[in-house]
Amino acid sequence: MAGKNKRKFGELQKLILKSLRKGPLTINEISSKSGINWNSTNHQLVLLKGNDYAKEIFRHKRLRLFRITERGKKVISKK
Repeated sequence: MAGKNKRKFGELQKLILKSLRKGPLTINEISSKSGINWNSTNHQLVLLKGNDYAKEIFRHKRLRLFRITERGKKVISKK
């Protein structure tokens, strides 16, 4: 059955933020740690940046580094 195991946007974003807790990561590293494919990770990072939960801190050609913001830390610390 297609879509049976789909995760919701909020779940994906929390997985990404949790993977950023220990320090800055590239999209590939975030994707590997969170178990989310590269395209979905990239899309969610755009949304997280727009809501000030994550920040792009370095960009050079094809390498981009992201870190979690204080606002993002608050989101994952809530239960």
